[in-house]
Amino acid sequence: MKTLLPLELTDSKKVLEAAMSGQKIAVFVVDEDENPQKRLSALRVKFFDDIEEKNDLVAPAVRYLNNNYQKETKLERLADLCDLSPSYFSRLFNKSTGKSVKDYVKSLRLKRACELLLSTDRTVVNIAAEVGYVDCGYFCKLFKKEFACTPLEYRKNAFLV
Repeated sequence: MKTLLPLELTDSKKVLEAAMSGQKIAVFVVDEDENPQKRLSALRVKFFDDIEEKNDLVAPAVRYLNNNYQKETKLERLADLCDLSPSYFSRLFNKSTGKSVKDYVKSLRLKRACELLLSTDRTVVNIAAEVGYVDCGYFCKLFKKEFACTPLEYRKNAFLV
């Protein structure tokens, strides 16, 4: 079992680096000597590494989505970028990335939302809109399903020390 040293999570860069590396972030109450007394919460943030462009046929679509995840994009548009039929493109994309186009975009959006929650003080409504969700309630529902906490809980727990 791998033992990780305690990490002082007092600034957003350290929190983001810990989250991006897949570390489990636990928040403890400490005494005067900084000995942990009680665990308040724990988060394991799931970030997805950038998808390697394993399949050159879908690479233009992957690049497009990575740069334009906040926009609504039709499957037909992505297929056209790759000069493929929509159904064939969909199969190749899933084979190459391990996800459907919809799930891939959702992952990109939630990853960026986590970055914004940790590195800015913008409202959840603004962050939801910035990553491509016009309905903040739907964004919060997806976020909670993915990370087992609301966006505000995520932000708050990440900065408790």
